[in-house]
Amino acid sequence: MADEGWANSRGILLALLDTPLGPWFPEDLLPWLVFLDTEINPKTGEILEAAVLVSRGLLGEPHVEAISRSSEEGGFVAPSQVSALLSRAIATGRSLSGALGWGGRNCWLVGHNIIAFELPGLRERGVRIPDIPVIDTLELSLITEPLRSRHSLDAEHTAEGDERANLKRFEELDAVWLSLDPSEFLWHMRWNPPVSV
Repeated sequence: MADEGWANSRGILLALLDTPLGPWFPEDLLPWLVFLDTEINPKTGEILEAAVLVSRGLLGEPHVEAISRSSEEGGFVAPSQVSALLSRAIATGRSLSGALGWGGRNCWLVGHNIIAFELPGLRERGVRIPDIPVIDTLELSLITEPLRSRHSLDAEHTAEGDERANLKRFEELDAVWLSLDPSEFLWHMRWNPPVSV
């Protein structure tokens, strides 16, 4: 597998997970990634849309769930709806992880500018944010490609569209990190250690 690279090995890993060998894979190898995006009205602060995308270690087709404003609810998404959406997404990852014989603990929350914008804004509105590790693809992009002229997502600017664009960006960044020489990776980790929020 190592000679063919990660991208060429994804199909093999996905097939192996559905065999009796699936529970033998370390949970850390294929974490559940829960991508989150919201669209917030800048004038009122109301949540207009929210979407989650759940992916098993960037393998297979992701599960996407989105909610958007409705006229019956005053034209905005209630914070409790976003909390429930996040809870369902994490429960999906954990229950599928448990079905594989894993403990169901290895789940990461991923978002673009999630640390500086999304999470503080959602907490302020009363959304319950789960206590799991967070990966900010904006920060990861700035660290990985500091000379890149734009770090924004190229999407249709809906919560679901941004999620799909963020998944694509995460896969691109993942490919860069996987192609690094181990000594260069360790150098980056020394200067940019992982942070929990």
